[in-house]
Amino acid sequence: MTKYYIVEVKYWGPNRNDAKHVDLDRYEIMTTPPRILATGEVCTGGYLGASHNTARYAHGVY
Repeated sequence: MTKYYIVEVKYWGPNRNDAKHVDLDRYEIMTTPPRILATGEVCTGGYLGASHNTARYAHGVY
């Protein structure tokens, strides 16, 4: 049975309320487990790290 992982990607850089940044937030459905950016450790719930003005959060496995 295939497992699915939900990852939220949120823009958190400067001028968050500008119209050009409003649509940058999204959810990704993945078949590989998400990893913490700093350590590479698998994480299925919580903060994964940030880069390029976006933060990533894991929201479970289904």
